[in-house]
Amino acid sequence: MRYTLYLDRVHCIGCADCPKVCAKQFKMVDDGKAVIKGAPVEDLQSKKVPLKDFACAMRGVRVCPVDVIWMVDTASGKKLTKKSMIAHRIASSIRRKLP
Repeated sequence: MRYTLYLDRVHCIGCADCPKVCAKQFKMVDDGKAVIKGAPVEDLQSKKVPLKDFACAMRGVRVCPVDVIWMVDTASGKKLTKKSMIAHRIASSIRRKLP
């Protein structure tokens, strides 16, 4: 699997946005914080994500208001965050407009 999903539960504020947009990967638990489904409940969770679930997991990354969810492309080692996805969209938009 090419991508690893991470969740920093220590800094999670429990807004419940991630399971709203990607219930396949996230859920809320009794302590009021999110967890990654299928990953051990620890302060820093991680789980390999198949390519077919990439879009869903990235929706969770994008909606997190405190940026405690991210993914890593294990092939390149590149960290995929909300900020990096916005920068990528801006760069792509600019490239499309160039002659």
